[in-house]
Amino acid sequence: MAKLDEHKADRVRIVDHVTRAYAHQIFVDGFYSADPHPGNILVDRTTLMPVLLDFGLTKELDAHTRYNFARLLVAVAEQDMHGLLDALEGVGLKLRPDVPFDAALLARYFFRDAKTQAVARAESQQRRADLRRRVAEAARHVYAGDRVDVKLRGFLGTKSRKGEVLWVGDGHVRVKLTNGEEKEVPRDAVRLQAGRSPIDAWPDSFIFFDRVLGLLRGLTAALNVTQSYLDVMVPYARRALESHDAPGADEQKTIKAAPSAPIVGAPGEHLPAAHAQVSAAVSTPAADAAMPLSAVAVALPGFGVGGVDRLGGISELVQELIDSEDVLGCQVCVLRNGEPIVDLWGGRLSPYDRRPVARDSLFNCFSVTKGVVTAAVLSLVQQGRIDLSAPVAKYWPAFAAEGKDKITVEQVPHRCSNLQVESFPPSRPRKITVLCDWLAFSIRLLFTVCLTTCFGPWFA
Repeated sequence: MAKLDEHKADRVRIVDHVTRAYAHQIFVDGFYSADPHPGNILVDRTTLMPVLLDFGLTKELDAHTRYNFARLLVAVAEQDMHGLLDALEGVGLKLRPDVPFDAALLARYFFRDAKTQAVARAESQQRRADLRRRVAEAARHVYAGDRVDVKLRGFLGTKSRKGEVLWVGDGHVRVKLTNGEEKEVPRDAVRLQAGRSPIDAWPDSFIFFDRVLGLLRGLTAALNVTQSYLDVMVPYARRALESHDAPGADEQKTIKAAPSAPIVGAPGEHLPAAHAQVSAAVSTPAADAAMPLSAVAVALPGFGVGGVDRLGGISELVQELIDSEDVLGCQVCVLRNGEPIVDLWGGRLSPYDRRPVARDSLFNCFSVTKGVVTAAVLSLVQQGRIDLSAPVAKYWPAFAAEGKDKITVEQVPHRCSNLQVESFPPSRPRKITVLCDWLAFSIRLLFTVCLTTCFGPWFA
């Protein structure tokens, strides 16, 4: 570093150029040096530009892997969790389906900004301390669904058995042993089993890519500069996605209409990117005989809208939004008396995924249930069955436990009841099925304490 300073070399610029060189190799050229270390990097005395040496060991990326690496970086940059999981699967990362996995934590770790040596060392020590704290915290608490070792005391002494927690009470835990027997035991007789890694196999391309990231972090620390190599690499990744070949027009599917078939149609059918025309299957019940069916089978050119529009005009509006790029892609469904009268889909999946939206395409949905719950509450108010100003405990007496007796119905949809339910304890990620267990979650809600410091206009 003294020599670099002696020649007035810009260390930040050197790191930036090395990062761009690797980004170009990976996302544009499709191969990169798989033996990255500082000895393979020189700085030209005249131009003060870095020179990469020794390409004896290189890693070649096929089009599929390169595409998914590009999706991986863009998904991390845009905080697209669905895209991140798809990209991890695309690069060949194999996960164990029975072990919880925090993909966001993995992304934050691998794609963290490179820091100066002192800051990097401090952050590393902090991460290790946080890990020790989480492990210790996890050992102190067990929750329904946890796999545990259970110490059972008998006439002949103590023996250890394996089981699963059914529920946790005050000082006692009810467990189901591997032989199917259920027992209630003291809390100190239960110990959380050591967790398994959620990753079943690392792909070799990911391992080599991690070596590149390690080089960049080490180089940045050695030169005592900072660098967000994610910001530098993402434009190259976007370029790779934009140039990725879409299916050709010869793969175009034809439009099919089957008025006698169920409205679910063919949910597994995906459409080509060149012309997103849609297979539509429509039901025509007698009750709808008088309704206009001018757009029963909709199929428009380009990234067109397909599906059912018995109201008329909705498909044209959706197509206009897609053509004007106000909407990239969408699905629209309207039910009347349980029957779908509008069921439309169109556009494409993402700016970098030119596959068209199909009837069964999956999208991330955030905060959707809040609107549904609010509508349900207001419907009950309209019917005179509940009062917004009344305490929740008036309708659910057990809810008053732990200082929640003053929380009103109105405060719940306004999200200012100030309850923090530990659905996923910070010490240990949980399976998503925990959220689907109505009884277990309701019990957890009952024992949640209302915090003393509350926010919002209802807490003066």
